[in-house]
Amino acid sequence: MTELPDKIISWQTAQPDPGGKPAEKFAGPLELAAMPVPALGPGQVLVEIAGCSLCRRSPRATAEDEVGDGAALNAVQTPLHDISGRVVAGGTGWLGLEVLIPAFSPGRYHGLSSHVPVAVHDLLEIKNRRAIPPLAHLSMAVEALAIPFQAAMHAGITPGDKVIVLGQDAEGPFLVQVAKTLGAARVVAVDTSEARLSMILSHGADLAINTAGKSPEEAAAEIAHIRGSEKDEVCGWKVFLTRGSRPALGAVMDLLPQSDRRMVIGSAPTGHESGADNLPGGGLDIIEPTGCPPEDYPRLVEWVTSDKIELSSFLLTRPMSWVGQVMGRSPKSDLNARIVFTADDFGFGDEQEAKSCR
Repeated sequence: MTELPDKIISWQTAQPDPGGKPAEKFAGPLELAAMPVPALGPGQVLVEIAGCSLCRRSPRATAEDEVGDGAALNAVQTPLHDISGRVVAGGTGWLGLEVLIPAFSPGRYHGLSSHVPVAVHDLLEIKNRRAIPPLAHLSMAVEALAIPFQAAMHAGITPGDKVIVLGQDAEGPFLVQVAKTLGAARVVAVDTSEARLSMILSHGADLAINTAGKSPEEAAAEIAHIRGSEKDEVCGWKVFLTRGSRPALGAVMDLLPQSDRRMVIGSAPTGHESGADNLPGGGLDIIEPTGCPPEDYPRLVEWVTSDKIELSSFLLTRPMSWVGQVMGRSPKSDLNARIVFTADDFGFGDEQEAKSCR
């Protein structure tokens, strides 16, 4: 076993009490605290953290509904996240390996820290990583790809399929890439932002349609023109409406041929107030965004490390020292942003005042 660090530096909801337990509630920003390194038991390792993904289902995304301004959150909700890093102590056979800790349940020790103790059965080894993406970014691999992968599996995307993805500001960019990775012959990206469409054209989409300023009928006609005379009338295309899409894109979906298989991810808006019930041809196929089984995690990580799917271009990275500003922002201000906290310089100075992270 290598030498353990002197302490774990961690952003906490409140300073632990003398008994070592975190407070149940906190008000105001997170505080940087030093904690003892726990003794590692059998089957445990200590991971030096490179990156911590901010889960879109974390309190930052729900606090406004629960407590108004998000000023008070349960300590155990700070937040549910995935962690990437390197094993620095414990666990025979794991020392020195780069690992992902998916869906790590936060408590006193969590991902907004210098290190975290964890059981080896919660680790996923990151194999064959290239220089790109950085290790920190891999903390977002499962979080970003789980729902698009689930949607693609639900739709049964196979080589040769033709796919339309409506909306490129949430799952859209990753769904486009997943579809191409699974062998889709043609993927059309539709959105109202030229910047997002330009980005996804260089990351998997074959064609892009900008619907800004167009009526649903005009947009649907443009899609029909792109489809042209291809013989897809019998089997149709697989069309996805992503979360965060504008209602107009839902209306576009309503106008596509009934031979298409039309799928809505979660609460994505449709063009009808009563939703799928009023749609012709049997309505929409609703895909609830519940992620994917843990046995699929290695496949998702391998897609990123082998450069089949580009992750880094669609992330926002912020140092852990910015956690207060990021967590304090309105949940609606960056709902679709994928945020990874990266470690900068953890430590306490001579005056015992908190600096930022490693």
